Amino acid sequence: MKTIVLGPGESRPIEGHPARIKASSEDCDERFYVLEAELGPGAGPQMHLHRQHVEAQYVVEGTLEVESGRDTIVAPAGSFVLAPAGSPHTFSNPGPGRARIFGFGAPGGLDRFLKGMGEIFGRPGPPDLQAFGKLLAEHDTAPVRDEIPDGPPTKVVAPGEGETLTIAGNTIVFKAEAADTGGAFGLVEYTASPGFAGPPLHVHRETADMFFVLDGELALQLDGETVAAPAGAFALAAPGTPHTFSNPGESPARFLSLTSPGGFEQYFRDLLRALGRGPLDPGEIGKLTARYDFELLSR
Repeated sequence: MKTIVLGPGESRPIEGHPARIKASSEDCDERFYVLEAELGPGAGPQMHLHRQHVEAQYVVEGTLEVESGRDTIVAPAGSFVLAPAGSPHTFSNPGPGRARIFGFGAPGGLDRFLKGMGEIFGRPGPPDLQAFGKLLAEHDTAPVRDEIPDGPPTKVVAPGEGETLTIAGNTIVFKAEAADTGGAFGLVEYTASPGFAGPPLHVHRETADMFFVLDGELALQLDGETVAAPAGAFALAAPGTPHTFSNPGESPARFLSLTSPGGFEQYFRDLLRALGRGPLDPGEIGKLTARYDFELLSR
């Protein structure tokens, strides 16, 4: 897996498609993919479902109108949208302005589906419908045209919703847990307080740790280098990469903390419970971090 650091707006285009790649399936050992997209008014895919893939979006700007089976849900900026495997769903931008989304899913592969869509529908002339049918079959995507099949609902977590913890002056809002995603990933919205020194330098041996900055600016330390990460920046710390973050500024820094596989989000609950019992000794810290693939390193 690759460690990736991208500034605001940096991504790889998909020719003929509005999505842009932050981290491809190939970059991520086929475990997941990460993308961003900007949708004009009325834009969005046809209703569809994936039997084996989990698909998710965080609405960064504008509004999405999410269709979950026969239900329609408005998802303004700050909403998180999760379509579990088997969920008939779609989304569109009701306008009048643009909508910008940060998207991801697991396992990998659906970014290649979008590339194939661009090749088929982004070129002049009538589309090759036989090639489109083959593409759908190869990438676990079934259009929903008439009768809407039963399936788990697509979940929309509105801005500010989700279990909220406060740890050392930082706010952590749970958006998705391993149980919601079939173990594929967990997502929290993390607000680091001004001057927060961050966790100790650490490494995960199996867990991929990702950051997408929404407001403010983080300082990210990745594999011995420190980089400024303003709003719109994205970073992926691949398993085995020493890393940490801090907020050296005078304003809060809000970011999405995305981990794959899921489960690491439970660490925050256990840490809060442990802190509630008083100061942590090194032995207790070691037991806690060992449960969550969290190996502390010296700076």
